[in-house]
Amino acid sequence: MATAEDRDHSGANSGAAGGGGFGTAAPPPATLLDTVTATVAATLAANPAAARKVEAEAEAEAQAGVKEVIGAAAGATANPAAAQLDAPLAQAAVVSVVVSSGGDPVQLDRCLDALTRQDLHAAYEIIVVDSGADGDAGDNVSAEADGGTGLPRSPADTAASGAGAGRSAVGSAPASVQSASGIARMVASWQARSAGRRLQLRYVAAHGTSGGAASRNRGWHAAGAPIVAFTADDTVASVDWLRQGLAAFGNYGNGGDGGNGGNGGEVGDGPAASSASARAALPVDAVFGHVVPTVPKHPSEFQLNVLLRESGDFVARNWFCRRSVLDKLGGFDERFSSGDDNDGATRGDGDDMYFRLLESGARWQRAGAAIVVHPVPAAGWGASLSQLRRLSDEALLYKKHPQLYREKIRRPPDWHDVAVVAALLLAIAGIAFGQELLTVAAGGTWLVLTAMLSIRRLHDTAKTASQVAEVLLTSPLLPPLALFWRLVGAIRYRVGFA
Repeated sequence: MATAEDRDHSGANSGAAGGGGFGTAAPPPATLLDTVTATVAATLAANPAAARKVEAEAEAEAQAGVKEVIGAAAGATANPAAAQLDAPLAQAAVVSVVVSSGGDPVQLDRCLDALTRQDLHAAYEIIVVDSGADGDAGDNVSAEADGGTGLPRSPADTAASGAGAGRSAVGSAPASVQSASGIARMVASWQARSAGRRLQLRYVAAHGTSGGAASRNRGWHAAGAPIVAFTADDTVASVDWLRQGLAAFGNYGNGGDGGNGGNGGEVGDGPAASSASARAALPVDAVFGHVVPTVPKHPSEFQLNVLLRESGDFVARNWFCRRSVLDKLGGFDERFSSGDDNDGATRGDGDDMYFRLLESGARWQRAGAAIVVHPVPAAGWGASLSQLRRLSDEALLYKKHPQLYREKIRRPPDWHDVAVVAALLLAIAGIAFGQELLTVAAGGTWLVLTAMLSIRRLHDTAKTASQVAEVLLTSPLLPPLALFWRLVGAIRYRVGFA
C-alpha cells in the first residue's frame, strides 16, 4: 500500500511515464523493438544530462570496458555446474544473463527477441529460469532432452524420431507440466534460431523452489561468466543494454554516478580516490541499469505503485554484478519466500540484496544508458488486498537493515494504519457498551481517515468505474489487514515492526 509520502511524488512520476504507454495489451513482437527505441529516445530527450553523457561516450571507451570484462572471462575458471548443463562455448562468455520467467511463453518470446539482438561484440549466454516448473516438469524436460543442452526436442524432431509415447505423456500431464514444457520449448526454439552466433541459451527448471530469490539463485549458480546480469521475462532490453552495462564496469568514477556502499558517498570520498586515474583503477562490483516502466496515461493503482518503485536507485529487473561478489554475499536470501520482486510493486529479496551491497562496501556504478523497458500490465481486481500478505517479509528486511530501511523506505510503525484501526476498535467498543459520544467521535474519525485514504489512492490514477469501486470497497479493509500482516512479520522474525 503506497504511503502518503509516496503519493505526494506520484504526480510527476506518472506524468513522466504516461506518454509512452503500452497500455495493458502487449504489442506485437515485430514492432516492439521500434517502440522500445522510441521510448529510450524520449527518455534521453527528457533528461539532457543523460543524453549528453550518452553522446559523449566514445565507442572506444565502451569497448575498453567490454575488453576489461573479456580479459577477466579469459582468466576465469569455468563454473562446473554450468559446464554440466551445456557444451562449452567456442568463446568464453563475458556475461551471463539470468532471466526469471513466471511461465508465460508469449512474454518470454518478446524478452528473448530483444536479448538475442544485442550489439555486444563478445560471447554471452542467456539462462532462463522457469520458476513455474515443478519436479514432474523437470523430469519431463530431462526425458526429452536432446544434444546435451538440457532442452527438449522440438515437436518436429520428436515426430521424426517416432516418439509417439512421449507426445502422449506430455498431452496427459498436469497443466503445470505442460506450462513448464512450453517455456523450455520456447528456449529451445530461440536456441535453434541463434545457432552459429556468439550466444547460447539455456533452460533451468527451478522446481522445488519458492519465490523469486530461489529462482535467481538457481540462475546465477548455473552461470559460467564472471559478470551476471539480472532481468525478468516481462522486460524488453534496448539493443545496447549489455554493452552499456559492461562498459560501466570499466568506467568507475569517470563522470558517472557511483559510490561506495559502505558510506553511500560519491566516488572519490577517500585518499585512495583522490585523482581521476586512481578512481578509474578501482574495480566496479555492481552496475545498476535504468528501467523505463511504461503505463497508460491514466494508470491503475498497481501500475502507479510499480512506477514509483522503479524510479529508485536499484531495480531487481535490471542490474549487473560480479559473480565473485554474489559468492561473497551468499546470493539472495530465500527467506523472502512470499514475495517476488518481479511484480515490481512489492519489496523483498531484491531490496535486501541492494542493502547488503551497500553495507558490504561494494563499489557500484549507475549505467543510465543500460535500459530495459517494462510494460506494466493492469493487475486483477482487488490486487491491493492480496499483496498485503507480503508485508510480513518487510519485517525481515527491517530486522536485517533497520537504518537503511528507515532512510530509503519508511519509518515504522505506519501511524496512519494504527490510527484507523484504533478509531475502528473504539467505535465498535462504543457500540458494544452503549457509549453514543464515543461511537460518534471514533466512528467519525474512522470515516474521515478512510475517506482520506481513498482520495490518496485515487490521486493520479484512472477514474474508471471499476477503479473507483475497487478503491472505495477495499480502503476500509487495507489498514487492518496491513497492520495484521506487519504484526505477523514482527512475531515471525522477532522484531519491533508494525
